[in-house]
Amino acid sequence: MKHQTMPLSDTVGGGRLSIAQSGGITGWELGWGRVLGSRLYVGVTYQRIYLNMDSTFTREVTSVVGDTEWDSTHTLFRGNGFRAGILLPLGDFHVGISGSHVFEAPLEKSVGTYRYENNYGSEKTISTVKREKNLKIPSAVSIGLAWQGDSKWLVASDVSVSAWRTYSAGGLLPTVDRDYAPSFSLGAQYIPAPNLLAPKYWETIRYRSGFRAHALPLENNSEYAFSLGTGLPLRGGGLLDLSLEVGRRGDEHLRDLSETFVRFGVGFNGGRMWSRSQDTNY
Repeated sequence: MKHQTMPLSDTVGGGRLSIAQSGGITGWELGWGRVLGSRLYVGVTYQRIYLNMDSTFTREVTSVVGDTEWDSTHTLFRGNGFRAGILLPLGDFHVGISGSHVFEAPLEKSVGTYRYENNYGSEKTISTVKREKNLKIPSAVSIGLAWQGDSKWLVASDVSVSAWRTYSAGGLLPTVDRDYAPSFSLGAQYIPAPNLLAPKYWETIRYRSGFRAHALPLENNSEYAFSLGTGLPLRGGGLLDLSLEVGRRGDEHLRDLSETFVRFGVGFNGGRMWSRSQDTNY
């Protein structure tokens, strides 16, 4: 949640403006992968995306009347999408290409203006408006390169581009300036003892770190983030993936106008445990 206040100097008796925002984008994914032949890996995931945002703009006048008026906005979106990619091993290196797409779906925005009248001690609804338009989220494509010189270390990097020229929200969300927005990421994974027959548990954990830089759809706006994560092996196979990302976004020409964000991720990688066949016959 973000909250900011500022004084009103042009009103009789003074006053205050305040802005509060809460909510954001959440989602989950379910994926499947397979080896084709002996060298080509393919995978696809289904995405479910939720956008739920609330914002309130309040004008409070500290005059004799002292009424308080505020605008309340609620934005809601639910969409479906998918990711797909291929991975090709080339010696110690792996080359991958992936893409993502979210299908067009309805976006709802409700705006209401309200006033609290001190003389009457009651709240009054000034106006309410509800609009619905279709939201087109831009598709993206990525190209990546990974190096694994030994079984302990894995280093990977990728470059991606989001096609914001296809974005549309029917005027319910802000417009964009860029047709395409590039991004770059670099990360590493370390496993202390991947080949020991009887390793300690901590020696089998995947330790990860990364960095990414991303151009936002508005000119001169960008974000960057650092991340740490672990892959915890589970009994019977598979991994429990945990990640923490801390970053900052803003305008390069407006240093005082920026936002710090934190993301926490949880994932489950079943690996081969669901597709392993039973070779023993009785």
